Amino acid sequence: MAQRITDRPLAGHDDVVAVQAFLSKTYRRTETGLNWEVRRWFGQFWHDDVGTLDRTPRSRFARVHLWESASGRILGVMTPEGGGDAHFQVDPKYREIEPAMLAWAEENLSVKEGEHTTLTTFALAGDDERIDMLRRSGYAIQPWGGVHRWRSLTTPLPARKAKRKYDIRGLESNNRSDIDQLTQLINAAFGRDFAPSALRNFETSPGYDPDLQLVAVRDGTVVSHVGVTIDTPSKLAIVEPVCTHPDWRGKDLATTVMCEGLVRAAAKGATRAVVGTGIDNPANRVYSKLRFDHTEVVQTWKRSWLADA
Repeated sequence: MAQRITDRPLAGHDDVVAVQAFLSKTYRRTETGLNWEVRRWFGQFWHDDVGTLDRTPRSRFARVHLWESASGRILGVMTPEGGGDAHFQVDPKYREIEPAMLAWAEENLSVKEGEHTTLTTFALAGDDERIDMLRRSGYAIQPWGGVHRWRSLTTPLPARKAKRKYDIRGLESNNRSDIDQLTQLINAAFGRDFAPSALRNFETSPGYDPDLQLVAVRDGTVVSHVGVTIDTPSKLAIVEPVCTHPDWRGKDLATTVMCEGLVRAAAKGATRAVVGTGIDNPANRVYSKLRFDHTEVVQTWKRSWLADA
């Protein structure tokens, strides 16, 4: 007898915690990049200018959808990140629900582009099951994508020379100057417009550890940053973000700061580290230096159809 599967919107704080546990559990037994790691999930509810989870608008919950077994066990989650995009999170034993998840996303997460409706989604290179489904549904692969890179933390890291003119340390959460400068750094490095409140919000998220939010400081100025979040159940160190101010690039700062973050993560019990980036991003040179040699390529797929079709 087939198992009864139901679907519903994300309902509140308890669901957010349940999805966190689902992602942590599945990440241990799937290919890197099939599902999100937990830090990316935290970013949906803590790393923005909306405020704390208790003040998150109901519309944000409605945009995340769950598929559950009869007993209430999560089998799949569909999540947006920007606009017009859909990200599968699925128990690898129940991938037969993916067509229903895609249909829901097309109905609820697609956007209008002129006379057309579009939706962008993602698949691991070599994931024939999802790729075949996307092709049958009219999706076409796009020329851009990402890569998830990981390495074991049980093998030695490459030796790094100390940066004598720089103070490499954890973020001082109560130091307003640290938060203000880090906000400016992230905005300059990524072309964003975060306010300091966004970083203060993230300090309240699960897994946040200021000792693993590393900065390089030169003459009182924060010039480089690497953040690490440990998913304790899976012993996974998630490296995000990695950035150096444009005026201070080319000095090997990100490599040095990231190496310190990995050393600290290993000392706290992490056994594996993962970092995500674009396929052609120059940051890949840093990750290669630190022997993030295991890779999974994430392809981007897009469908466009007439809005009234």
